[in-house]
Amino acid sequence: MGHLIKGHPEGFRLSFIRKSYGTRNWERLYRYPEFSATLSYYDLKNDEVLGKIVALNTGLGFHLNDITSQRGDFQVYLGFGLSYFTRVYDKVENNKNNVVSSHLPWNVNLRLAYWYKITKRFELGTALQLSHFSNASRNVPNFGLNLINLNAGLRYQISSSAPEYNKVISQPEPFNKKSFINIDLRAGVSQVEPVGTGPSLYMAMSLFWNKRLSTKSILDAGIE
Repeated sequence: MGHLIKGHPEGFRLSFIRKSYGTRNWERLYRYPEFSATLSYYDLKNDEVLGKIVALNTGLGFHLNDITSQRGDFQVYLGFGLSYFTRVYDKVENNKNNVVSSHLPWNVNLRLAYWYKITKRFELGTALQLSHFSNASRNVPNFGLNLINLNAGLRYQISSSAPEYNKVISQPEPFNKKSFINIDLRAGVSQVEPVGTGPSLYMAMSLFWNKRLSTKSILDAGIE
């Protein structure tokens, strides 16, 4: 893919974030995760072959420290969504593009961030993010695209005040401690190399054992 790279990709990210304050017991157990919807734009610096990307995804941000008593916030985020590529593979007009052959590939984001509250409503932060784009072999070629980006940003709290964090963790509900054997059957359609072979049907079966260890943990083992 090196022959397609003509510069460092550039872009921006715009997110709407809904914070949780412990109104539900699971929010307190998982340190008040944040729900977000994000619109991203990337210029891949090769308009003729790669074009540009617009992506929309939703996800959860989990805090790695106690945000109820600290101004700083270390956070890990996982998001999933759909993207749009302006340029994709075409055997006649764009046969150099072996990255994606569908205008609408999936998008997965993994991000490690740090935010610091500088005022009551403003937070300043930086993040290291891995963005993966792939159509899961709905069409080929599908080498996929990984973007690693370092960015800085500013967050603004829309409401003038925020609720207090509920720190009281309720007594966990009893859970079933029995072990279970599970069978999972799946089927779908994908394409394989070489280009032009058309879609193929695939089937998969999983057999696995699991046991709940706590309200937050399940142990799994199996074969596929």
